Amino acid sequence: MKRTISAAFAAAILVTLAAGQPTVASEGGPRHRHIEVQDDCDPTTFNAALGEGACVGDGDTTFDELVESLLERDPDGHWRNHPDETRVRAGESLVITNTGGEFHTFTEVAAFGAGCVAEINDLMGLVGPPAADCGAAFTDARTALPPGATGTLPTHDMTAGVHRFMCMIHPWMHATVEVRRR
Repeated sequence: MKRTISAAFAAAILVTLAAGQPTVASEGGPRHRHIEVQDDCDPTTFNAALGEGACVGDGDTTFDELVESLLERDPDGHWRNHPDETRVRAGESLVITNTGGEFHTFTEVAAFGAGCVAEINDLMGLVGPPAADCGAAFTDARTALPPGATGTLPTHDMTAGVHRFMCMIHPWMHATVEVRRR
């Protein structure tokens, strides 16, 4: 089982590397909201399981501990978006920074659901197709973020109301953004 999970994680990493490592400098500006994409991966155990470079952070959650939390269907809380709820006015930007050691996406979805790694979905009991297009999720330079990267997502084209975002690799990483009209 661990070998299958390791292979799935490795495949997800290869997809992201093949797509390039998008990095977008923050446009910031006077009107923006910051969101940090966080994890706590232990580089020694994650790189041993997934391959060199899978984790470049300095966390202390081992690969086996993360897998165990998924098996218990209680995903490790260190893998999260912070804040996980925010409000913005239309026209403000979301500035998303990956402060973790793994690759993450901050992908808009109609509803929270399955991610792009079938083995993780199985461990979590998530069924059905991925909540968003996996190809697009890993190639949008604004929201497909290697460790240390920052992307800027403008909200001027978003409709008023609640928008949902999740990591397509780690589908328990959710955030809701309420867009309000001026």
